[in-house]
Amino acid sequence: MSNIVIQCIKCVNFLGLLIDERLDWQEHIHSYKNKLTSSLYAINRVNNCLPVSALKTINCALGYPYLTYGIISWGSTYKSHFTKLFIIQKIIICSILNRNYMEHSHALFICLHLLKLHDVYELEVGSVLYNLVHGSLPHLLCNMFTFVHNIHICQIRQISQICPFFSYTTRSSNSLLCKGPMIWNAIPTCIQQSHSLKCFVLSLKSIVVRRV
Repeated sequence: MSNIVIQCIKCVNFLGLLIDERLDWQEHIHSYKNKLTSSLYAINRVNNCLPVSALKTINCALGYPYLTYGIISWGSTYKSHFTKLFIIQKIIICSILNRNYMEHSHALFICLHLLKLHDVYELEVGSVLYNLVHGSLPHLLCNMFTFVHNIHICQIRQISQICPFFSYTTRSSNSLLCKGPMIWNAIPTCIQQSHSLKCFVLSLKSIVVRRV
């Protein structure tokens, strides 16, 4: 380009996200796994001398940010990669409550009022589509989705429903275009119609926490 040779690289760091040449987010997941492991080490060092509330604060400061930043992008990775981070998250929760790592974690997440990794992803996706429905997204992103009422005018009750995008490949079926409408359409209408994003997030989180 302009007589400059552009070298092909396997991975590039863009605003803290490691984008690899195959777009499967494997390098990014590996990097975040190491950072979560460091957070787990810090919690294990002090879990015998600090209360649960303090350990939860440490987790929210050192580990939780890695589970939320950019998850709209890397959350579309393969399930096998996604699970690697969730396992570390579960071990951290068990360490905070001093429980066995092999114990079922459902009740533990509820006890700490924390979301599992896949629920964090659904919450972030729901927030993006809430902004879409309420006209707060850039036009370029809005044009990626189609509302049901734009196709079937008679279906007034589904005015906030989004048409799902069907795909025949695993990679694209995990994308925001495919998973986004499925997640949004499953959210109760009363929550979709929240008067603010903050109310939407709090209402959706309360439901997700109860079903964790």
